This record gives sequence, structure tokens and C-alpha cells, in this order.
Amino acid sequence: MTVSIGPLQPQEVPAFCTLFQRVFSVSLTPDLRQWKYEQGPRLGSVSLVARDASGALVGHAGALIFPGTYQGRMLPMAQVCDVMVEAEARGGLDAGGTYGRLMQALQHELARRHPGVLAYGFAGIRPYKLGARMGLYRAVQECRMGFLEDLPPAGGSEAAAVSAAMASLQKAWGTTAPWTWAAQRAEWDHPAFAQLWARWGARSECPRVQRTPAYLHWRYASHPQHRYQPWLLRRWAQAQGWVVTRELPDGSHCLVDSLLPAGLTPVHAAQAVQRSLSAPASVPTRAHSCLPPSPRVSSWDIRTEVSARLEPIMACEVLVDRWHSDQVTPQFQPGDTDVF
Repeated sequence: MTVSIGPLQPQEVPAFCTLFQRVFSVSLTPDLRQWKYEQGPRLGSVSLVARDASGALVGHAGALIFPGTYQGRMLPMAQVCDVMVEAEARGGLDAGGTYGRLMQALQHELARRHPGVLAYGFAGIRPYKLGARMGLYRAVQECRMGFLEDLPPAGGSEAAAVSAAMASLQKAWGTTAPWTWAAQRAEWDHPAFAQLWARWGARSECPRVQRTPAYLHWRYASHPQHRYQPWLLRRWAQAQGWVVTRELPDGSHCLVDSLLPAGLTPVHAAQAVQRSLSAPASVPTRAHSCLPPSPRVSSWDIRTEVSARLEPIMACEVLVDRWHSDQVTPQFQPGDTDVF
């Protein structure tokens, strides 16, 4: 099939949404696409499409470019997303096929607009293997969702690891122990979010998208489809970090984003959220003295035997003009993907 590559035009947005539905079997409305590609604190976005001889859309590759931070300096970070090609339009699985040409065009556009950009994306294992074979993807992190409830009971090797983590935490924070942290529901406009970003995030030792209040408001508070809950992590009544959760259709809660002080792990943060969710709204009466079971809380950073058997999502660097192997590997969170 003969295809041409070029920018998506405004009048083609409905056709893009139809292509997304056909390829991923998930709906994407024009409003959600506008939120995703055009709103929020970003440096820009790229949306390239492949058209067949009749002008119909048969492929797409996009990127969302955000201001990032690395060792106190601004670093443009581009999340590559919505890479899709109709089966009959794929051609060869090499640089000359539709997929290869789309990715080459995306690389060129990102390098032209944002020199030095760090591009990254999240692919299923099969698309990842294709991109890696073509020299486009470099594995950074395997992402598997795990539940707190699936952690082994105390007494096994996991208990020793937890004990070591607690000892490290106590060394860093004096008498601090994980159970001294409390998660408190917050509003998106709470001033602590700006203060904590300035304290913990702005001087990050690894590349990360800037988690400023403007970013949090766009990514979570103004999401067109999903509702998220921000929490402040407090120790001795002082806000020291934050997490964001989303309640999933099955009633469980997923920790999708966090900004944590040194020594506090996402597992400890998830446990603090779980304790808060489990707390009764009022003192139970004798007739209702049995408390409900603890809510199920999940995160990428909860590693269990169950999660190890899941097929991973591969967080990877996407080649633009060079690999950023000289920099500390970025650490991603569930909220960085399009899943949520």
C-alpha cells in the first residue's frame, strides 16, 4: 500500500478517533484527544498520520512534550503515544514500512523542535520487541501492577527486605517509622503541592516530568473521563509528600502518582493510603462493631509473586537523535501511561 506521512489536520480528528477505536478497541472522544494533545503545561505536541492513496487515515504516531527536570536544569521530555497502524497498511517490519516511516518522521520532528529531548513511551511486550529490534526502543523499566494484599506475610524473605527498608528509613529520619506517616485527603489547590515540588522535585537526580500544580491540575483534576484523589502524606502534622490515587471499577484503589521524600517508598505510601481508607467514618456501635476488610491498593512498585507472572508494560526510551545513556535512568509511574 502506498502511503504518505504528514501532520494530522483538524478536520481529521474524528477519523483519528475511529482509527484509535479500530486498532486498540478502546474509545477516544475528540474532547479527550483535545485534552491530551492541546491542553495543560506543555512545550508542544506532535501528531503525525499515514494516509493511503484515497486520503484515509491508516496510521498515527504522536508525542506530548512536557517540561522536565534533571539536576536542577530544564529538560524537554516527550511522551510518545498512540502509535498505531492498520494491519493491511503495515507493509514490511523495517524502516521502509508504514510503522518505520511514521517513527522516522516523529524522530525528525522531535529533534527539529526540541534539540536534546528525552523521548519515552510505554509499549506492550510485542510492540516493544518490534521497536527494540528496529533500534527505536531501549528498555528502562518493566511495569507490572501489584496489590498490597499479595505481599507475603511477615517471616519470609520479603519480611527481611521490609525490615531492611525500615532500618534505612529510620537511619534517614531518626525515629521515623513507616507507620508514623498518615495520608490525608486534600484539594488540588492546596499550597503544599507547590511547596513540595520546590522541595523534593525541582532538584531531581533523575529525569522526570515537572509535577507542578499546573501539571497536576491538567493531568488529574481536569481529566475528562476519570476522577482522581490527591493525598498529602503527613508526619507529625507536617506535609512531607503527596500521592494521587484513582478508584477503579472493581472498588480497588491504584496509586498512580507520587512525590515522596528520601527514604519513603511507594509501598509505605500505599500502606498509609490504605490505613486512611480503612479508618471508620465514626466510632462503630456495638451492632456494627465489625469493620469492613481493608481496601485493595495497587501500584507498580508493589512487587509480588502474582505481579511477577503478569505480562509487563515496557517503559522505554525512544531514540530521537541519541540515547540518553549518560543520564540517570528516569523512573516512571502509572500516571505516566495512557492506561489511567
